[in-house]
Amino acid sequence: MRLSVEVLAHIKKWYAKCEEVDCMPENGLTIGQLLDTIEALRQENEQLKADCDRMLGEVQELTMECNRFKERLQISPYGDDKIDELDEALENCNFQYEQLKLENELLRAQVAQMQKALSLK
Repeated sequence: MRLSVEVLAHIKKWYAKCEEVDCMPENGLTIGQLLDTIEALRQENEQLKADCDRMLGEVQELTMECNRFKERLQISPYGDDKIDELDEALENCNFQYEQLKLENELLRAQVAQMQKALSLK
């Protein structure tokens, strides 16, 4: 079962009331630590999702740039084409694309771990 934001808010209110009237159970500190950990994991999960979205945008931009280069790689009958220059630029784009793809996969794996950590079974 996954804890919803509402359930967490209810637990936090209960915890705060217990602290106010000094009726904290023996494991109250543990509950507080768990709530803090859950909140930290939630925030980290959101940051990882934002990083994944940013990187996905970068990958899409690089893909569009690669496609533009491919379209421009048509040999000119006048001998004025810049195939070597475009090949180098295309290679660079492909390298950046592969690097971002790897980083994206790592971030997706981290997001999956965070989601697994946030779901209680």
